[in-house]
Amino acid sequence: MFTPVVPAGAAFRMGRVIDYQDDCELNYDRRLQSDTPDAKGDIRREVLPEINFQNPPMDLDGKLWEVSVPIPDDFPCGPARIIDSPTAACNWFRRLFWRQRRSDAVTSFTVLCPPS
Repeated sequence: MFTPVVPAGAAFRMGRVIDYQDDCELNYDRRLQSDTPDAKGDIRREVLPEINFQNPPMDLDGKLWEVSVPIPDDFPCGPARIIDSPTAACNWFRRLFWRQRRSDAVTSFTVLCPPS
């Protein structure tokens, strides 16, 4: 994680090292989530753009992969996290019927509260 504390309206930057072990089609569903409930007790969630690979980016295998996520200006301050939900399909059956699912990758960080 490059920016563990980020103000709303700025970009959260993180890096990951991924070990691609097979030639699979990959998909990452992603969301940004606040851990601070609002006055009604609701938790804010933002759906982020998916990351899809027909084949894994083998040029990035074992290397640092940097991801930047813009934080909305009106996002609640306090603890937050980015949740990546990866799936893979390594053969035709998996591609058509039942993708392999892995555990979510959760990256926690803090959104700074504006000065009062």
